[in-house]
Amino acid sequence: MQAVRVLRRGLKAIAAPTLFIGLTAYFGWNALHGDHGIRAYQEQMQLKQEALLAEKNAQVEQLMWKRRVSALKEHALDADMLDERSRAMLNLTRNGDIVIPYGVNNKLF
Repeated sequence: MQAVRVLRRGLKAIAAPTLFIGLTAYFGWNALHGDHGIRAYQEQMQLKQEALLAEKNAQVEQLMWKRRVSALKEHALDADMLDERSRAMLNLTRNGDIVIPYGVNNKLF
């Protein structure tokens, strides 16, 4: 009977601190590794930085394409340059044009 009483007293003395240490360890571990913990926060910040970089790259590409499209509009085209380039690409001339042939190694395009 005496041994049982000592054992119960010992268990009562150890139970509360063990419970609180266990709860502290549980919540501490979840604060670091849980779904809303510090590591998850760091991963989310890394994803945010990657998304912002992707957005910036997309905006730069969009601006480049806007410039290219605006260069294709009628008011942006110079008729003389367009005519010159089309004749060079198609290898055509008008009556009265002077043609200067290039050498084999000096091609125009």
